[in-house]
Amino acid sequence: MDQEETRRPPEMTAIVEPYVFETLRSVEGEEAVIQTTQGSLQGRIVGVQPDHVVLERSGGNFFVRIQEIVWVTLDVT
Repeated sequence: MDQEETRRPPEMTAIVEPYVFETLRSVEGEEAVIQTTQGSLQGRIVGVQPDHVVLERSGGNFFVRIQEIVWVTLDVT
C-alpha cells in the first residue's frame, strides 16, 4: 500500500459540557462573573457556543473557552 493511501487527515475532537452550555445559554444577555482557571472576568454574556462563551466588557469582547470555566454567577451589583 502506498504511503499516500495510509495517511489520514487530522481529526478534531472537542469536549462539550452540555450542562454548562445550557446554563450559559439561559443567562445570555445578563451581567455575570466568570471564574476561569486563569482568573475572573465580569461583563455581559453576549454569545454562547458549545466550546466558548463571548463576554462583552468595556466595549471589547472576550472569548472564553468553556473548558476553562470553573464557575459562573450572575452579577447582582
